[in-house]
Amino acid sequence: MRERAASEPMDDGTPARGPVAAPNPAGPVVETVTDPDRLRALAPEWEALASEAGLDHPFLTHEWVEAWWEAFGAGRDLHVLVVRDAGRTIAIAPLMRGRIRICGLPVASLESIGNEHTPRGGFLVAPERRDAFAVLWDRLFRRGRPFKVVVLRQLPGASETLVTMQGLAARAGWLVGRWRSAESPWLRVAGTDFPAYYETLSSRFRAHLRNKERRARKIGDLEVETVTGEADLEAALADGLRIEASGWKGKAGSAIQSEAATLRFYTLLARRAARRDWLRLNFLRVGGRGIAFNYTLRYARRRFVLKSGYDADCASLSPSSLLVRNILERVFERGDEEYDFLGDRDPWKVSWTGTARPHDWLYLMPPSLPLRLLHAAKFQLVPRLRLSPVFRRALGAHRDGGHAAGRGGEDGADRDGARAERRDV
Repeated sequence: MRERAASEPMDDGTPARGPVAAPNPAGPVVETVTDPDRLRALAPEWEALASEAGLDHPFLTHEWVEAWWEAFGAGRDLHVLVVRDAGRTIAIAPLMRGRIRICGLPVASLESIGNEHTPRGGFLVAPERRDAFAVLWDRLFRRGRPFKVVVLRQLPGASETLVTMQGLAARAGWLVGRWRSAESPWLRVAGTDFPAYYETLSSRFRAHLRNKERRARKIGDLEVETVTGEADLEAALADGLRIEASGWKGKAGSAIQSEAATLRFYTLLARRAARRDWLRLNFLRVGGRGIAFNYTLRYARRRFVLKSGYDADCASLSPSSLLVRNILERVFERGDEEYDFLGDRDPWKVSWTGTARPHDWLYLMPPSLPLRLLHAAKFQLVPRLRLSPVFRRALGAHRDGGHAAGRGGEDGADRDGARAERRDV
């Protein structure tokens, strides 16, 4: 394997824009991308690889990764690995260097590009080039690496990245740990129609929706509006973010517009997704007034609900549930394949589907004594503590205190009797 830094000069003295394959290459070439301008220039080959790999979600697209980096990259070092063979891109690993805390201790890390706003992760690999995983592993395994732990976040349970990288690390004698994060509810749409699906929901839940819809229609006409293009984007996004911040999230400081970096990310993403016809900003309006909103991407015939919210003054109408019901009817009519609620397996989402997709964080550590102790603490001691009744009571008291801060229903959710809808991310 041969590697050339992005700034290494060519034979004629001009800067190289990336690795150049020799006429008879000895093997794949790895480029380490550390410059945002170089990341931007990767867009065409990144998109081509995503298409070739059959990527079925938007969270590894170039648009997503670049928007994330522009919004959240401060304080981290870009470290994207691009594998090419004979000039063809066969794998991309979107990584960054930084420091994380494990059991309270700061550790130099190489991580997936992402944070709490990243629902899913992994590597992009050409379907017939699984050997690229070994090339990436060899690059990570080298001596002199400036990090102590590799953290790959939000990997689906069936992810090839999860299974293959875990196996490579174990065979190399590294310490391996898997940390279960979210179990994200999703609904298979393909193969049935909306009336047949709707009949599978509980009769109590359907009665609840009918009652809320009747009450809403007494106030005014019930309409669903979807904004997809660039023409009305800025005004629609501002209106949606206003709705999202009108309830408990605005008071708690967790709304999108509460933090500059978060607002920048979702704004950049909306603009880029609109250009690609991925964006769906959905509104439920009663008498012309917006009372519910969700920020959704449509990618590979799948819908992904990133953020949602409702007007706190209309919470008694269950506006988010009414919006989901109307959007789902359209999704079935269009013939999409899936509707992915993302986030955790929260009670309000389970009202719509019993299917959930598990996600894990994968931790890989070289077997030094300090890291053995840290690994044992995180993956043996802490899980045992969580089973302790004393620890669970203390944790429950802490969470109850947080809920007492004024959450009247969580992300995209309304109160439904004892049901409080939970946060998506």
